[in-house]
Amino acid sequence: MANIIPFRAIRPIRNKASLVGSRSYIQYSEEDFQQKLSSNPYTFLHIITATYGWANSKESSHTQRYSAVRNKFQEFMAKGVLTQDESPCFYLYLQEHDHIKHLGLIGAAAVQDLENNVIKGHEKTFEKREKLFCEYLESTGINAEPVLLTHERIPELESIYGKYINHRPEYEFTTTDEVVHCLWVIEDKADIDYIRKAFANSVNLYISDGHHRSASSLRLAKKTKRKNPSKDFFMSIFMDFDQIDIYPFHRKVVFDNVCETEGLMNLLIARFSVRELDRAPNIENQGIINLFLSGKFYEINLETTEKSRFDSKGLDASILNQFILEPFFDSIQKDVSEHLSFIPGKIPVHNICSEIASPEEAAFFLAPVTMDQIKVISDKGQFLPPKSTWIQPKLRSGLTIYPIFEE
Repeated sequence: MANIIPFRAIRPIRNKASLVGSRSYIQYSEEDFQQKLSSNPYTFLHIITATYGWANSKESSHTQRYSAVRNKFQEFMAKGVLTQDESPCFYLYLQEHDHIKHLGLIGAAAVQDLENNVIKGHEKTFEKREKLFCEYLESTGINAEPVLLTHERIPELESIYGKYINHRPEYEFTTTDEVVHCLWVIEDKADIDYIRKAFANSVNLYISDGHHRSASSLRLAKKTKRKNPSKDFFMSIFMDFDQIDIYPFHRKVVFDNVCETEGLMNLLIARFSVRELDRAPNIENQGIINLFLSGKFYEINLETTEKSRFDSKGLDASILNQFILEPFFDSIQKDVSEHLSFIPGKIPVHNICSEIASPEEAAFFLAPVTMDQIKVISDKGQFLPPKSTWIQPKLRSGLTIYPIFEE
């Protein structure tokens, strides 16, 4: 059912792969970001932040920025840091940290499958962000961050994947965050055809990370007049459901004064069953939201049923937004978005609480949603609330680059 194709990736030469691949630039502190740029001439950050350091970089237009990205990319190509494979390939990618492995296949998915609902999303996208990234793709002609698409286990693929994993990878390196990265190139035509057929016979694909990237690719395919097949696909990494880890996003709320925190507690007690805890909770049970406020933990029982949690409105994050945060801030005539921030659920509870320094600050801890919930809600055509999932693994930019306008 799913139409996926191999492509001629532009990627680092073998002895530069560990130096080129980078995290998203927004994941670096300003100090670490500057250190990366100054100490590593090969990092992909030089390409995606090509206007960094310009005297007027903040005033430069999108066109100028995208042109600078394109120029820096071409410079890396001219220097031989990046090179393009001669024939279309799939790429098998493995990431390992703390003995936990994530294995997936990098290829290209059809934008048409977004329209015909073979590829399903669970997150609303914003038109402004879609247009901005569409403009970036059109101007630079490259895509260096694959969309994460998940699917039911496809047993036929396991023998193919196993054949490659037992051989030396094209890339094998460890990054400073202690993550091991391996990549194998699948260029055998028989193996490529077998993989494509396995996906064509499979069930739906689900977007786990990259809703705006995929929507922007669809927008570009519809917009551009250029007739070439590559624009009708977008780079993706395909993973079994059991190859990803789903974490929640916790919520940090900053109030203007202690009276507001007292008002919040009054709202909670009036609407829900609330009890104080004598120790830090385990954040694992849905239907329970835990609150940390003024040095104490509270358990908020939402009294939802298992069935209700397979509907978007019954999710813990939806209830927190609709029945707690939004009505409270509406009651004091303030915008909740100005007081709210999101914290990835992989960060330990005690680390988050140690940053809650004043009685005007609070943290709401949510249990993660499951892949089964995401599937059912996506199949219904519903959407999860914003910032519902934080997905592992996080992929490096620049290890495989998709040429959008290749004939």
